[in-house]
Amino acid sequence: MSIQFQLDTGDRIYRNEDITAKLIKDCLDKVDKNEVEFLVLKPNRAIKDSLFIQIISHFVVEIRFENREKDFIHYSYITDNQEEVLNILIDYWKVNKIPDMKNWKDISDSFKLNFLSRLFNKLKGFNND
Repeated sequence: MSIQFQLDTGDRIYRNEDITAKLIKDCLDKVDKNEVEFLVLKPNRAIKDSLFIQIISHFVVEIRFENREKDFIHYSYITDNQEEVLNILIDYWKVNKIPDMKNWKDISDSFKLNFLSRLFNKLKGFNND
């Protein structure tokens, strides 16, 4: 069974049958013009452990991977080359190809609670039992 996608631009969610290379390019143009804040391309099942790829303003590209233990790694890549970003999106959508990650930065820690916050939340939950 082939992978199905959804494309979310914040103001609209496109279903798999509506997604084309032209639509992806048009949505990317909207991000470039600040008409939308982001673009998220999400498969219905992980592609090589990746859950989604997203573009945020002038062009921060992010991809998240999740392992069997449900831990995640979140990478970010910044470029001003719209054609490069378009190729990354098209490859992910059309041939389920993960981008070359050698110049990407692991930003996972920016999404995870620090140790003291986790401890506090755990103790707070313990007192509610």
